[in-house]
Amino acid sequence: MIQLFLTVLAADQVYQDVENAEVEEHCILVKYADLLGLNMGKVVVNIKALPKDTSADIDKLVTDIKQFLSKYGSVYKTDVQPLAFGLTVIMITIVIEEEEGTSKVEEAFKSFGDASLSISEVSRAPDF
Repeated sequence: MIQLFLTVLAADQVYQDVENAEVEEHCILVKYADLLGLNMGKVVVNIKALPKDTSADIDKLVTDIKQFLSKYGSVYKTDVQPLAFGLTVIMITIVIEEEEGTSKVEEAFKSFGDASLSISEVSRAPDF
């Protein structure tokens, strides 16, 4: 416990200039966690995919989306749901590293041409 306290004090001294710069509080906590050797954890990202063509082969599209998103995280599950008037929505859940964030995934959405992808929810993954 004393070593943890001393490590936090050392972290406070090292990042004093960060605090003076009025950086957001969570950035400071991330730096403390890094100094303490703690893992950041994982984030669950729910993604909504709307096919651009109503006559698209949904099974092939699900496979393509899973392959596309597997570069950014682990695809946990997919769910195909009817939306309205013959339209279908594909809900994909992926798990990514918290320190990576969602910006790379969101940027990659632009390069996927067969469906419109958007993040519908982001939450912290439970510790197992």
